[in-house]
Amino acid sequence: MDRASVVMPVFNGERFISDALRSVFSQTHPAFEVIVVDDGSTDRTRQALEPFADRVRYFYQPNRGAAQARNRGLDAAQGEWIAFLDADDVWYPEKLAVQFDYLREHPEVRFLYSDLAVCDDNGTVLQTDALRTQWEAERATRNLNLNLISLAFNGQPFPHPSTVLIKKDVLIQAGGFNPAFRRNYHEDFEAFAKAAHISTPHFMPRTLIKYRRPSRRPLADQNFLLLLRGLYELWRDDPVKQNVVRQSLACHYAKRGQGYLCSRSYGQARECLALALSYNPSDRHARRRRLVSHLPLVRDFYAFWQVRVRGKVFAPPSEFS
Repeated sequence: MDRASVVMPVFNGERFISDALRSVFSQTHPAFEVIVVDDGSTDRTRQALEPFADRVRYFYQPNRGAAQARNRGLDAAQGEWIAFLDADDVWYPEKLAVQFDYLREHPEVRFLYSDLAVCDDNGTVLQTDALRTQWEAERATRNLNLNLISLAFNGQPFPHPSTVLIKKDVLIQAGGFNPAFRRNYHEDFEAFAKAAHISTPHFMPRTLIKYRRPSRRPLADQNFLLLLRGLYELWRDDPVKQNVVRQSLACHYAKRGQGYLCSRSYGQARECLALALSYNPSDRHARRRRLVSHLPLVRDFYAFWQVRVRGKVFAPPSEFS
């Protein structure tokens, strides 16, 4: 049946949530229900929802992150399909209709997503077909056999949450969203990668949403590590994919170790560089930096040279915790 439960997590979304909800209620294929999960907003989000009170199911929870907010909506959903919409994004009126038309023609599909347009805070479109455009650039410049997005989603672009229409039972079987992702970054990658492991994702190269790209990116170092560990476990029976994750883990710890070294946190630098070498013993740069971390005069000169002379900027240790 063509019944989509719209799940909308929101945290301090008073500025844009009305536009997001109006785009849902303007769909040419009506949504079955709209579930808003307020993740501990401290602004006037609840007041912004008052004009829609009779058309949304509202849930409030203390601030726990987007993963737990989406899980709350998923648990409450009564439709067979789940359509996510972030509170600062907007659907085009035909979004659900186009996707359900595709599903009627391809009844085997249980995981579908579309392209998107990037817009500014005023809703002015800055770029259309953004996922496809970025992906074509990636294909032209990088080896996609070493790209985590390509490996997770069968050589297709990343499924931004607001573009996704997915069977509820697929997400349930995948385990939903990992609540360990407290900061709102990468939790969707892991959840959709698990879903793609169960049911092949299908990308529609048609722009059906407007996405407001945040002006500030969240600190995502710890979440990226959670993602890599999750993918490593997900692909435990695929040594080729696991090897790509190992290389990503090695690069992650090597970069973290260099950051600690340049901030003169030498004990932490040695720990991270040792981990980098455990995943990639042939990394001569990590091996050399680990040696440098043991040599008092050399390591001080290295930090001075990298930061003061070369002008490199590294995240402070507090951002690695």
